[in-house]
Amino acid sequence: MKRGSIETYRLISKLSKRDILRLSRMTCSHSHSLLSHPFCALKQGILIETTTETGKKVYRLKEKIGFLDIETFTFNFNADQGIVLCYCIKELDKKVKCNWIKLQELKKKDKRDYRLLKDFVKDIETYTRLIGHNIIGFDIPLTRSRAVKYGLDFPIYKTIYISDTLKIMWNKFKLKSSSLRNACEFFGIPAKDTPFEFETWLSAAQGDKKAMKKVVKHCEEDVIATELLWKKINPFALESKRSI
Repeated sequence: MKRGSIETYRLISKLSKRDILRLSRMTCSHSHSLLSHPFCALKQGILIETTTETGKKVYRLKEKIGFLDIETFTFNFNADQGIVLCYCIKELDKKVKCNWIKLQELKKKDKRDYRLLKDFVKDIETYTRLIGHNIIGFDIPLTRSRAVKYGLDFPIYKTIYISDTLKIMWNKFKLKSSSLRNACEFFGIPAKDTPFEFETWLSAAQGDKKAMKKVVKHCEEDVIATELLWKKINPFALESKRSI
């Protein structure tokens, strides 16, 4: 075995199974898997070196938190009865990234949101933790269902952690409603300047650009509000080890 291969093996042997799985799905600047080029991950700051209580050196993926929300046009919120219109994702304390379905894509009979889901999968793979309001009950199951339908390589079990602000509200607080809107109003967090209107979502699904702009704005506001809510309530909850 060559020296470089030995050094690579030694580095990888100090990683957790979760981090090995994640590295295998990420690529470096040379377009290789980071699992085969782990030193690229070190140079890029994706892998960081830490020391255990016993003084042993180990490596782990640097935590990258993303706040996520999707907007859909569906019947009964089911993946087989509608499409994803847009998604927004925001890295902790950074700007929001939004992506939405295009008019020409809506004309496709069978793959209207294919490109959007393909971009979605690529974006979320860069995070170690995703946070959303009802992300466990809605956002992830629905996008996973749509992605698997299209044969896309959706992140597998144990690759990304997820935290749900709705579940934190249910378990740690007592309000008449744990909805994002009500929780934010109670804690004085600005939210929902662009409220849900069925006709707007319907028009967006039919290709109306002005309506789509409102839908995306609503999604963006939800992501920003979710981050602010998480910062307010997270200190009262254990860090979730629930996987995507």
